Amino acid sequence: MTHPKSIKRRTMISTLGAACSVPLLSTYSHAKSSPINTEGKFSNTGNVLPWVGDTIICPLPFNSPAFQEMLNINAEVTRDFRDYVAATPPSSYHMTIYGCADPQRRAAHLWPTGTSLDTPMTEITQTLLDRLRTQRFTYPTPIRMRVDTAETKGLTIIPLLPADPAERATLYQLRHDIARATGLMTPNLDTFRFHITFGYAFRPMPDDVAQTFQAACQQWRNRLAARCAYIDLPAPLYCRFTDMFAFEPLLTLPRKI
Repeated sequence: MTHPKSIKRRTMISTLGAACSVPLLSTYSHAKSSPINTEGKFSNTGNVLPWVGDTIICPLPFNSPAFQEMLNINAEVTRDFRDYVAATPPSSYHMTIYGCADPQRRAAHLWPTGTSLDTPMTEITQTLLDRLRTQRFTYPTPIRMRVDTAETKGLTIIPLLPADPAERATLYQLRHDIARATGLMTPNLDTFRFHITFGYAFRPMPDDVAQTFQAACQQWRNRLAARCAYIDLPAPLYCRFTDMFAFEPLLTLPRKI
């Protein structure tokens, strides 16, 4: 199944952590005075900058209770922390299954096997699309996750856990299957932390703001978990993107019957 129309993250306020994301605001001390490395994805005023790549994600359904609660989080981030965190457009809320090629990091494990490191990104995207299209993958429908309220790191994300051990085994096996199909052998096949990104830190916070933000992040996680015992996600999409706020779905990951 292909998707001819692109979805722009900035145009809908009503689904890619992106696969390549700026370093997460992970601890209180990290938020103090040292500059935040946005890796060229955001300006020091929080404006999104061009960043090309591709990824496999599950968008958060717009009509879900989880999406509605994420709208509340977005409003609070924008209202209270916009001088330090660039809020992710709600239209882009998603969970990453597998980060694919990253032209800014053309190391062997982030570039498809059998392709030259100087291959243009447009050709890499087509190569991966062709490789994925000819395979069949095992994954549940829906993909069921739950909020990890015990996780205290990665403060600009909602950390997620598979609903049960069987779901966990299936999702991590899916990552291994994607790695083999694409030739992208990322080193965190079994340790990747599933999540929904609601913002990107672009400026260090004063101590008092950092403390307030840390408390708010935990409150948001608890609130989402209370409202949604489980978060049901659709089939994974292979997408390309031009920045952290926009992506274009190219293929629904073929599923074994």
